[in-house]
Amino acid sequence: MKKIIIVLGLFLCTGVMAQAERTVDAEGTAKAKIVKVASISHTGNAALDFGTLIRGAGTVTLLAAANPEPDYAGPVAAAGTAAPTADHFDLVDLENGVTYTVNIPTSVQITGPEGAAPMVVDLVPSATEITNGGSELYVGGVLHVAADQKPGEYLAHYNVNLTY
Repeated sequence: MKKIIIVLGLFLCTGVMAQAERTVDAEGTAKAKIVKVASISHTGNAALDFGTLIRGAGTVTLLAAANPEPDYAGPVAAAGTAAPTADHFDLVDLENGVTYTVNIPTSVQITGPEGAAPMVVDLVPSATEITNGGSELYVGGVLHVAADQKPGEYLAHYNVNLTY
């Protein structure tokens, strides 16, 4: 009888231990959001145009804005009536809440007539990051003019892109 009670006791203890094991559940979430493909395009005939200048060692600075006022340093000065302009780009389908990084070269060399030394333009965008939509990007800069800069027209192209 003692053996039956001991075996029964072991059986009951094992059963109690098995009943003490519990499982707890929780639910996770997986999700994604797809954003529109943003685009950037050059606006019409826009250009970073420092205007017509009288040469002399110095700089011309144009802010990255709709109607920038040029700032002349040194003897370089305006020689015409045409207003200098910042370059202009249209931004389309930018999603609010997504951070877009503006990628632009820090400088570009504009080249002129044969035998002329190039001039350096330090490029400055109106924004380096765009977070809450937006529809425009301006590019201004600083033009470095040498004292003996050869007369003529100077030009260069550069790329602007957005990453996100």
